[in-house]
Amino acid sequence: MRIGEACGLRWRDLDLTSMPPRLTVVWQLDRWGELVHPKTATSRRTIPLRAEAAAELEAWRHRQQHRMADGSENLHGLVFTTRNGHPIDQRNVGRTFHRARTAAGVDHGSLKTFRSTVASQLADAGLHPSKTQAFLGHADVTTTLTYYSAVSDVDDAAELLPKLE
Repeated sequence: MRIGEACGLRWRDLDLTSMPPRLTVVWQLDRWGELVHPKTATSRRTIPLRAEAAAELEAWRHRQQHRMADGSENLHGLVFTTRNGHPIDQRNVGRTFHRARTAAGVDHGSLKTFRSTVASQLADAGLHPSKTQAFLGHADVTTTLTYYSAVSDVDDAAELLPKLE
């Protein structure tokens, strides 16, 4: 997901009990903190989740409900909020990631790097580019292929070619 999509994710847009668990991107938080629809139809999509991610989200829901019992409000039903229930500013997400990255001793990369890594992993696993495009919510497959899919290993390419006789 894009940062704005994660910041705009609502609990009612998650189905953690389906197989596989999934979330639907319906809203995103813009840079002014307003919930808006994504800019393209392909950005509105349903994304399957791994069971581990669904379990972490369910645990997060319980922690958030416990916190809200202390008087905080989550007016939009957002999955990710500040301690007092307000929407998270996208810039704060980036700053927090940068601090965590620095603490881990990693001197490069951004949250967008994760999207590129996922796209490359899906390509390496053999997922068709149009499915990767749909997963990432790109309007055009050329965006996925040009900016998000890195080729990691071409050593097996020769074996895929027809034999010369």
